[in-house]
Amino acid sequence: MDGVSLTLPAGSFTALVGASGCGKSTLLQCVAGLDAPSSGTVNLLGTTTSRLRPRAAARFRADHVGFVFQDDNLVTSLSARDNVALPGRLRHRPLPRRAVTQALERVGLGAQTRHLPHEMSGGERQRVAVARVLASCPDIVFADEPTAALDV
Repeated sequence: MDGVSLTLPAGSFTALVGASGCGKSTLLQCVAGLDAPSSGTVNLLGTTTSRLRPRAAARFRADHVGFVFQDDNLVTSLSARDNVALPGRLRHRPLPRRAVTQALERVGLGAQTRHLPHEMSGGERQRVAVARVLASCPDIVFADEPTAALDV
């Protein structure tokens, strides 16, 4: 990527479109604070995230950012419910049980709350990943090809 400047209004939905390998995922990861740009700055929600130290960047992401990865990134030993609840546990602010259940119901997995990832299809696992973000109610959501594995 070179010479990227991007401003998005609050509440907007934006899609990045381009050929495979053109840098869409890299751009998402830099903007979300998962990767650092080689030059320039990233400002997100009024914070220059590209200048944050690793611990502060992790705290900022935990407090403000939701990210749905191309791969579901579920913890294989945790149930769907526990995978959705995990971000709250990691922040030492557990999510209300009802919020976790409602998020799973919103993605059509209300009956699979106790299933482990290996007991679900790829599409179901991806929906758990979406529910994990929904339950956390982040200020901003980034999704890197979130529908590629869905089977709905």
